[in-house]
Amino acid sequence: MIYPLKIVYFGTPNPAMEVLDALIDSKHEIVAVITQPDKRRGRGKQLVPTPVKVKAQEAGIKVYEPTTKIELSEIVLKLKADVGVVVAYGRILPPEVLTHFKFGCINVHYSLLPKHRGAAPVERAILQGDEVTGVSIMKMDEGLDTGDVFVTRQVDINSKTTTETLFSSLNAVACDLLVVVLDHLETQTPLPQEGQATYAQKLGPEDFYFDSNTSCVELDLKVRAGSLIKGAWTNYNGEKLRVLAVSAVAADPANSIASGSITKHGELTLRDGTCHIDKIQTPGKAPMNFIDWANGIGLKNFPIKIDK
Repeated sequence: MIYPLKIVYFGTPNPAMEVLDALIDSKHEIVAVITQPDKRRGRGKQLVPTPVKVKAQEAGIKVYEPTTKIELSEIVLKLKADVGVVVAYGRILPPEVLTHFKFGCINVHYSLLPKHRGAAPVERAILQGDEVTGVSIMKMDEGLDTGDVFVTRQVDINSKTTTETLFSSLNAVACDLLVVVLDHLETQTPLPQEGQATYAQKLGPEDFYFDSNTSCVELDLKVRAGSLIKGAWTNYNGEKLRVLAVSAVAADPANSIASGSITKHGELTLRDGTCHIDKIQTPGKAPMNFIDWANGIGLKNFPIKIDK
C-alpha cells in the first residue's frame, strides 16, 4: 500500500471543511486543495473565501480556485497525487481529472445511494419526510453519483432534525468512514449501487415557500430543511416573512379556522390545523423571537394574513 496517500482535496462549504479537518489530522498528506473562487457577500459586497479555503490556508495547504473546467484540468494534471477526494465541491469534474489519479476520485455523498443522487440530498431527505438517510463513500465515474460504493452508514432523521443538525451527524460518520476507506484503498473493491435511484435536484426559493394552502407538516419540513438558508418564507402585506422555527405542530382540520392568519401570539392557521411560530426574520432585520417582532409592529395589527 502506498502510505501515506497524497491527496488532492476538492470541496467548498462548511461540511466539506469539517471533512478536510479530519484528513488534516489523519496520516495522509494533502498536497493541494481546490475550491470555488471567493464570492462577494453582504451589504458591503466584500470578497469572502470559502470555508474550505480558510481551513486549508490555516493548515498551510496550497489552494487553487479555478474558474473554468479547462483551468481545473490544467491545475490537476500538474499535481502529483495518488487520489482525489471530493466533498461538495460544486462543479462536475472532467473525465481527465477523474482518471488522473492512480486510485481515481473518492466522493463523500450524503445519502444512502442510489437514493438522493444529486445536488441537495440532505435538504431533500428532510423535505420528503424521510426517517433515515446516511453517508456513502463512492468511487466517482462520469455519471451523476452513479459510481461504485465502498461503504455506507445509516443516520436517523427525527422530528427535530434540521439540515444543520443532520449535516453535523452525517459528517461525524463521514470523517471516520473516509479515513478508513483511504487507509485500505489499495485492497478495497467498491460494489455497484443497488436499488431504485432517485434524484435530489438543486434547491430553489420555491422549495421553501408556503401559503395558506400548505399543511402544518409541510411547513415544519420546509422550516427544518431550510435551517441553513433562512427557513421557510411567505408574504404578508407585500413583505417577505421568513419563518425560522415552529413548534406545536397540530394538524386538526376540525379546529382550523381563518386559514392563513397569524395571531399576536404566533399561532398560524394553515389548511389542516395550527402551529406556533417561534422565530421569524423580515427583510433587512436580524432573526428575532416572534413575540418581539409582534410587539414591534404593534399588537393591534393582528391577526395578519399571509399569501393564499
